[in-house]
Parts: sequence; structure tokens; C-alpha cells
Amino acid sequence: MAIGILQKFKLVPPSSVTVSDDNFLHFFPFMAKGKINLSGETLVLCTNILLKTGNLPKYAYRQLAVEMFSFHKGPNTTICMYENGIAIQWNEMALQFTCNTAECKLQIAVTTSAKVVNLSWKILISSILLVSTYLRDSWKLLLFVLEYLCPHCMHQNADRPGKLLNSGFLREIFQMVYSEGITDLTYASDVIEEVKCPSTSEMIPSVLLQPCAELHDKEVDRFEEMVSNFSGHHENQNRAVNKLFDWLVANEAIPEISPVLHKTRRKLATGMLMYPMSSSPRGRALIISNSSNRVGSEVDFRNVKDMLSKLDFVVVGEHKDYTAEEIKRAVIDERKCSEHEFYSMFFLIIMSHGQKDQIGGCDGGLIAIDDVLRLISAQNFPHMQRKPKAVIIQSCSGGKSDVMAYRKGGQHEKLAVPGSSSINTEFNFQSDYREVASLNSSELHTNYPMDTKKYIATGKNQDYVLGTDDVLMMKASQPGFVAFRDANVGSWFIRATVVAFYKYSHEIDLHELFKMIQQAVQKYSAYYTSQNEVANSFGQIPCIESTLTHCRKIYLYPEKVRSSRY
Repeated sequence: MAIGILQKFKLVPPSSVTVSDDNFLHFFPFMAKGKINLSGETLVLCTNILLKTGNLPKYAYRQLAVEMFSFHKGPNTTICMYENGIAIQWNEMALQFTCNTAECKLQIAVTTSAKVVNLSWKILISSILLVSTYLRDSWKLLLFVLEYLCPHCMHQNADRPGKLLNSGFLREIFQMVYSEGITDLTYASDVIEEVKCPSTSEMIPSVLLQPCAELHDKEVDRFEEMVSNFSGHHENQNRAVNKLFDWLVANEAIPEISPVLHKTRRKLATGMLMYPMSSSPRGRALIISNSSNRVGSEVDFRNVKDMLSKLDFVVVGEHKDYTAEEIKRAVIDERKCSEHEFYSMFFLIIMSHGQKDQIGGCDGGLIAIDDVLRLISAQNFPHMQRKPKAVIIQSCSGGKSDVMAYRKGGQHEKLAVPGSSSINTEFNFQSDYREVASLNSSELHTNYPMDTKKYIATGKNQDYVLGTDDVLMMKASQPGFVAFRDANVGSWFIRATVVAFYKYSHEIDLHELFKMIQQAVQKYSAYYTSQNEVANSFGQIPCIESTLTHCRKIYLYPEKVRSSRY
């Protein structure tokens, strides 16, 4: 009798459902303890219904869940009721209806794929109509709005996914609910077009933003190809980071990194903006590797030099003792090279000691990183205006670390406290906090502020270039923290960088590659700490800064090199 009363008020499913231990919670969903959580790992069509005049009573949310149950139940469905909604599973699709009382929001989400995208749209639209009609009939004074979330943004776990608010098909649904002369929706054609994601510049299939009828087989294949360009991006990058981490673990005792480059080149998506990379050689690369009191740094130098050579860069620079003044002079001399005019890119790699925002020389002198960047600014490096300049710095950015490990013969020695002679960080050098060495103002053009626009006139066209434009920089550690180096195999950061370039530079742009290196180093530092039972745990997270312009990407397209190992 109790269940019959609840059924009359649509608080539990209809009498056609038999009560059993398996579906007991269908009748009393408010007793369920689990809640629905929408995963960002699948492609979903998702609409929010925002209640603008306040929350509904709890029984109304239960009525909506029961309405959804009754509408979608069938012989090929699996239905589960939850405390905050209902989940309905078909063979290739799933519907999740959730109630968020804290945010006065209802959410309808349907998983989709190329083969069933039209059916997914049908389920989504019918569910929106069901809920909207219920709100219209049962809560006449309630005001609500509809918003559709971009499937591309949701899959990429964007903090603020793009939205269509009461627009497009949502406006038509709203007009249908309130009988404003609309009896059916406007469907997309059976030919898929590329449209811009509401919140990014990426191109996505039109059928993700507008309802579609059944697609032909050719269009299904095209849809799958277009979605694979972005839907697998997150998972592929995670797998790549894991592979980098696995390599670092498996090759902890191997100093040299074999020159392995993939033979295929990245197929660019339509409309993708990128920096020209047509010159051969691709550009010049200056390596400044300080050898003073940096055991293991010669391994880093060899590995970086070999890697950049294989990437078709003319590599210059030495592994020796550099004073702060000599570091500055090496950069100044390099930018004077006239060959840069004909090249597409420039690499600057500095490996030395350092502290926050400064690089140290063997003499204890310091040069500010900002001053190094000023040396290669648009004004001071005219041959590289509008061309990408990548800067990699292996040095400490401060002294915030309790311990450091020193490897000898494949075994980790006792951890030492910073300041002792056995430490192998990039922070232990004479006069850690010495003021920046004096720099020649005529060389630095100090009368030209870095944030001031430089005017350039080319015929009838006029353009403006910032001094710091087109620079992508990655430093080994976050500001204030040390960077670690192994005495036998070199630094964690440089090893991860070299392997990542060999393995993925043929298909991943440089900025994304830097992010992968950042994650791999972070993961490896945590592993190193746990495996070696470090009493006071330490870690390392590289720091990335970018002033790349016009949303352009840097693809290196490495030359073809025969594989050995890795």
C-alpha cells in the first residue's frame, strides 16, 4: 500500500516494476548512498537546466527521476537510481540525469560516438523536453534557462567549457515547450562541417553542437577521424608521460641516450596555426654548459648536443668553465651570426648553477634570466624577429630543498644536507646571493624596456612586435627551488627533455612537449623519493613560460634517423 501511494505521487517507478532485492532502490532512491559523477574521459552531449528562481523541493527531484525512468525504460535498458539522479544504459549509449541542489541545476548528459550520435541527440532532446514540460506544468512560476556544454571542452577537462546559452537548438526546444509555433527542430545536414569550439580556436565536428539526423557511412568515418584528433589527445599525452617516466626508471644507470627519432611527421589539422619551419638546417642552437663543480654535467652536454644535431640544428657552444660575463658574451656573440637570417628557429640551452631568477658563473657572479632574455629580444636579435626562440635552463631557481641524493656506482649514497660538499644540486656555488654582475648597457640596450612595442614598417603594412615576443622557456625547477643532477647520468630534467624530443617531437608541438616533460620530471622525482626511502621527501617540477604569438604552435619535424633502442 505504501508503495502504491508513492507511485500515485510519482515518487517511485510505476507498478509494472516488480519489487526485488535488485531493484529495491528503484523505489526508494533517496535511500541510495551512491552519487553520479560525470566522467570527462568520454564524449558526451550535455545540457544544464538552470533554475533561476530557486530550488525545487526534494520530492520534485524524485518525481523527475521517476519520469525519466518511466520514459526511457525498455527491454534493452539497464537503469540505476541514485541519491542525486538516475543512470540509464543502452548497448552503445548511456544517459545520466543528475540534480545539483547546491547550484540549483539539473544536468542531462548522454554519451555518444560516431555510430550513435544521431540516437544520442534524440535521447538528449527528448529528455530536455520531458524535464522542461514537467517544470512548465508543475511549477508555473519557476524561471529556468537551458545551456549546452561543448563536448570538446568537457572531454579536455576545461575549467570553463564553452557554452551555448538559450541559443540554437535550445531556443527551438524552449519555443516548442511553450507552444510558440515551433513543432520540430532544425537538424544539421548529413554532411559534417567543421565549426569553431565556443571557447578555443580548435575546429570540431558540427554535429557536436547541433542535432543531426542519421549519418551516412562515409560521414561516420569522417566524424570518427575528426573526433580522434581531439578526443584522444588527453589520453595519448598521459600515455606519453607514462612512457617517459618508465624510460627514466628503466635507464637510471645508463648515461648515454640513443638517438632514436620517429620517421613519420605530424599531420596538421585544418586551420592550425604554426611557425614556419622550412629552413634546412632548421636553425642554430647555442649550448652553454658550465662544468665548474657540476659532476655529471658532461653527460647532459653530450646528450643535448647529439639530440639537437639529429633535429637538424647547427649546434655551437662548449662544456667548460663559464663566468657570468662569459655567459653573457657567448649569447651576444651568437646573436651577431648572420646565418640566423636564413634559419627558422633558435635554441638557447644554459646549464649551470643558479638561484631565483639568476644564473651563476664559475666565478660566483650572477646574470639575471631577464637580462638573458633581453639579449635575444626582438630589438637586440633582429634576425630572429617573429621567429620562435626556445630557451632551456638547467639550474636551480633557489635553495628550497631539504636533501639531495648522490649516486655512485649505481647505488645511492647517504643523503646530504644542502651546503655540504657532496651535494649535487645546481645551487651549491660560491656566493649564492651575490648581486647581478654589472652588464654593459650598450650591449643590452637598457634604454629599451622589454614591454615596449617596437614599430616595424613593411611597405604599406604596419606591424608591432614586443621585445619579448615568440619566446618559449622552460626552467628545471619552480622559482625558489633546487634542481637535481645525478653524478653518473646527468640531470633528471635534461634526460627527460632529450628522451621526449627523440620520441615525440615528430608529432607534438613544443609547448605541449614541455608540459609532458614537466609532468614526467614531477612523477620521477616522487618515484625517486619513495624508492630510496628519503627521510625528508623532495621533488622537482620544471617551470614553463611562453610569449608565443597568434596562438601559433612550434613543430620541429625531425629528420629521419634509423632506430636503435628505446
